[in-house]
Amino acid sequence: MKNTLKTLIFTSLFALAILTGCDDSNDPTNDENEVEITVTGVEADASIMKGAIISINIDVDDYDLVDKLDLMLNGNVLESFTSFPAEYTWNTFQVDMGEQIITFQAYLNDKEIGSKEFTIEVTEPLTVTDYDGNVYHTVQIGSQIWMVENLKATYYRNGDAISSINAVGNLDLSTTGGYCNYDNNASNGTIYGKLYNFYAVEDSREIAPEGWHVPTQEEYKTLLYYLGGADVAGGKMKEAGSEHWNSTLTTAVNSGNNESGFTALPGGMLTASGDFSSQGYMAYFWTIDGYDSGISGKRYGYARSIGISTDKFYDANGYHAYMGMSVRCVKD
Repeated sequence: MKNTLKTLIFTSLFALAILTGCDDSNDPTNDENEVEITVTGVEADASIMKGAIISINIDVDDYDLVDKLDLMLNGNVLESFTSFPAEYTWNTFQVDMGEQIITFQAYLNDKEIGSKEFTIEVTEPLTVTDYDGNVYHTVQIGSQIWMVENLKATYYRNGDAISSINAVGNLDLSTTGGYCNYDNNASNGTIYGKLYNFYAVEDSREIAPEGWHVPTQEEYKTLLYYLGGADVAGGKMKEAGSEHWNSTLTTAVNSGNNESGFTALPGGMLTASGDFSSQGYMAYFWTIDGYDSGISGKRYGYARSIGISTDKFYDANGYHAYMGMSVRCVKD
């Protein structure tokens, strides 16, 4: 009887040990331990313009729990990540228009332990036409939509003509809004856009087409922060190659890759002395922000610049309002 009781007790304890060993409550692949995935840069039901450059940031709440995470578009893997936080730059140029499904799936030992899915709409790229009839292409960079070409308008939004400046080395210092072509050559205006003085930029009749405007300093800061900061944004904004970024005045090579699609061109400037300078190796862009000097009583405007051999997008500096620079517009 005692032997039977001992056998029964031993058998019960052995079975309990087996059951305890089979308890998977501490198994990291148990559904109860599903990882939380955090995504910024894209959200459900968003509309994204075809050609947009989207920076997607990905993180998980437990780094030890995930050995791989797949970013997928319509079931096809775009990129796999093994360390976090992670960042992915998504160029939508090759993506079909219409509904798209973006999925983030986390794995441990090839078992799915977490997922997040968004349905978005890829829409047709916008074009915009100014009063002259010039048609501009556009690109979405983050939350902003920018023109891809420099402004070429010779009329304000209301149809009034913008005065033409014929610069010959003796600059007219009038406070009338005006524009010119680099070297007074119309073909330069066709390629690089017009050079406007700041009086035209801030004129209440507005040089930007309806629904668009000359950007503020803060809007340019939003752009450069999205592209990784002032030290690298310029390289991502410049048109790649040497078709336009080249000059006999420098041996420097264009460092730009145009990752953003902004396609900055080196339109140069009309200087304070009335001479043309820097086409081929410098791009200058007015902002809408200006100020009056308390000392000289003169008007100044803020502008940003990009050089041929640097990736920097230089800080906005004050320039005489009668100087001429390029204008790039952003959507309202």
